[in-house]
Amino acid sequence: RQYIEAYTGGTVSDGASVEVHFSPSVAGKILKEPGADLASLFHFIPQLSGQAFWSDENLLEFRPDVPMKPGQLYEVTLDFGKLMRVADELEKFHFSFQVMQQSFRVDIRGIFSEYEDFGLVAARGEVLLADAAEAETVEEMIKATFLGDKLKINWQHDPSGKTSSFVI
Repeated sequence: RQYIEAYTGGTVSDGASVEVHFSPSVAGKILKEPGADLASLFHFIPQLSGQAFWSDENLLEFRPDVPMKPGQLYEVTLDFGKLMRVADELEKFHFSFQVMQQSFRVDIRGIFSEYEDFGLVAARGEVLLADAAEAETVEEMIKATFLGDKLKINWQHDPSGKTSSFVI
C-alpha cells in the first residue's frame, strides 16, 4: 500500500464515484498522458461503464454512466501497472465495494386543521430514504384518496435527495 492511500470500499450510494487516492510520494511518477482513456484502467465485475479522470494530482476517479444497482457487490481491478512502473505483483490492484440497498420510512407528523372550517383537515408527514432518490420517484411512493377522490399532495424535497416532506 506504499502507492495507494485510500480507495472506495464498504457500502456506497448508487450515484457514488469510484475513487483511488494515490500517495503524494508517487504523484509525480504516475504517467498522465493527455487524452488517455483512463476508464480502460478500471475493470468491474459485474461490468460498469463510465468515465475516468484525475480530480487532482493524487485522485483518480471513475464516474459511472448510470446509477449502480442497489445491493450489488462490485469487484474492481485497477491496471496500476499502466500508470507507473511497479513490481509484477503490484501491477493489478484489486478492491471491492457494495452499493447500498434502498429502503425508506414514512413518518406521519400529525393530522391537523389550519382552516376556519374544522371539517377540513390536513395530514403532514415525511419520507426518509437510506439513499438519495429523484423527487419524482419519491412522489410515486405516497398516494392519498378520500371517498374515492384522489387528493393533492404538496411536496418539499431536501437537496440531499434523502428526505421529503409532504402535506395532504
